Amino acid sequence: MAENAHAMWEYDPGVPGSKVLNGSLDVISAIRTLAVKIQASGQRIQAFHKDQIESGINPPLQIPLHSNIRWGTALRMLLRAYDLRDAIDLFICAADKRFGPITTIRVNGRITKTIPWTAFTFKKSDWNRVRELTLILQDADCNRLKCDSATDVLT
Repeated sequence: MAENAHAMWEYDPGVPGSKVLNGSLDVISAIRTLAVKIQASGQRIQAFHKDQIESGINPPLQIPLHSNIRWGTALRMLLRAYDLRDAIDLFICAADKRFGPITTIRVNGRITKTIPWTAFTFKKSDWNRVRELTLILQDADCNRLKCDSATDVLT
């Protein structure tokens, strides 16, 4: 659990070990971190809702959180994030000015590092990867449902 807390609260996409696929953004970790950080503050929730409305999404939606236990939660999180990509991009663009850094890491009470919201900026290729992951996870979920149905018939 400590690893999960660290991953959610101190995830730094700028650290080389945080990259995947030859230096690409780990989009699952990035979206999960953004969802947790946005939902941790009423002001950030309001700003994200405003950005959604500005992006043509009304009523505003929430990004469901992914649980490491069930891949279906990752699928729902990624599908929603992909649908909200314009609002997410808009939010990230203004968040440092609105709220300061996304994360401030302290050791023994001293600030050792700050991570800006803009470190979580998604490129078009990152959003394409989110879309590809949703297709893979949808296929896996469909196969899981077929297996569940087959098991029900056998019992």
